[in-house]
Amino acid sequence: MYNLENDHVEGHAYILNFRFTNNMAEYEAILLGLILVKRLGAIRVSVIGDSKLIIKQIKGTYSTGDPRLGYYRGTVIEILKTFLET
Repeated sequence: MYNLENDHVEGHAYILNFRFTNNMAEYEAILLGLILVKRLGAIRVSVIGDSKLIIKQIKGTYSTGDPRLGYYRGTVIEILKTFLET
């Protein structure tokens, strides 16, 4: 995470203790990051990722055929709605 106000960079490590696909891991990473920045008091956030599929699913460009990914997408969208738009 990178804070534009004071050039603060912070890293965190998490263990996913269940069976998951690469796409589920990508969603877990986004969710963990969003929850963390929310707890830190962020009011705006930009999601930047290297998984074109996940980013396009979040934007609504691609659909999610797997119900588990649909749940992840919905959860990410709900958290993103709590931030101000940029």
